[in-house]
Amino acid sequence: MVSLHTFNLWSRVGDKIKVPEDTLLAHVPCHENSDFCQGLSAEDYHTVVSYRNGQNTGKTENIGDEEFYENWIELSILGPIQKLSNESELSKFKKGIVNGKKRLSVTIGVFPSEQDTSFQHFQISAEKLAGKYYSSYFINENSKPAITTYRHSEKQKRTDYSGKFDPASVMEFITKSSIPSVIDISTGFTTEILFYQKRPILILFGEEFEPFSKLSARQDARKHYIFTKISGENRNIQKAKEALGVVGNEPVIVLLNKDRVHLISISKPKCPDHLQKLLQMISTSEADKVLSTKNPHPLRFLQVERVNEIFGFEETIVLPDHTLFMDSDPFSRHPAISESGGSGGCPFMQGGGAGGATEGGHHSEL
Repeated sequence: MVSLHTFNLWSRVGDKIKVPEDTLLAHVPCHENSDFCQGLSAEDYHTVVSYRNGQNTGKTENIGDEEFYENWIELSILGPIQKLSNESELSKFKKGIVNGKKRLSVTIGVFPSEQDTSFQHFQISAEKLAGKYYSSYFINENSKPAITTYRHSEKQKRTDYSGKFDPASVMEFITKSSIPSVIDISTGFTTEILFYQKRPILILFGEEFEPFSKLSARQDARKHYIFTKISGENRNIQKAKEALGVVGNEPVIVLLNKDRVHLISISKPKCPDHLQKLLQMISTSEADKVLSTKNPHPLRFLQVERVNEIFGFEETIVLPDHTLFMDSDPFSRHPAISESGGSGGCPFMQGGGAGGATEGGHHSEL
């Protein structure tokens, strides 16, 4: 289904991407097929669905740039999980090489057989996350079940799974281990990765700070915090800083725990351990600022910057949305959505589902 917001993007992707001869890219122009499109919800108008032999094999309701759609199409063609037939293929995948390109993160499961329960749960997890991650498996009769994510641009190159091989914990592992240790949100972000999270968000305003980057490389630290950074200046970064209570241009670390804001001058922590102790101390102390849910969430201003980068500059009004301060199941079909929409009508800013299908208007093809 194509909206005016995404039609040009989808068209450019169609002109640019190379797909196999047995793969077709198509769209449904609802202004020409109003009967078919009756009953669609707001998010359906920017939903992309993949089919193989008449079967629905996945979809994305997110809106991204051309690269986002190219990656999603490629992942859809590859399928949710790839079998590595020999040691050579395993070695390549470990290096992040998939289809001749270097990937930022890949996840590999090694199992004694395809009948092993651990493999079957890994397969279920990969299918649930189809279109999002590069996942593969290798059969080694002499090996115990193991799952590892490799991120070659990171200081910590690999992360090993240590759970009970149940689908829920495997999905959580793949999702979290694939995220960069420090997420650059200087030009915004297009996913709900920073909202509806139980973990507090750490934001480094300024250039690289060694104690921060070293702490972010520790797996135990990333279990407790989401590490992000913002560098440079523009109008929306300035709005975000003002909303968080950051004054001036001196480098600072912000600990954002839902509506509570704590500020740490980078002159204080001398090493990663010292920074970790400071974070533990201030997390229970009085906040430097408490955000009002009646005001726009500070990080939403950064999303506006991303919207402008992809679609061209628009005067976008960021509205309050109290649900952004809540926790949500990251694997549910939709995150919680404000009743007001919270985004001035832009589907890119909604992150899913403003408005709803009319009664009886369910579209099974989606």
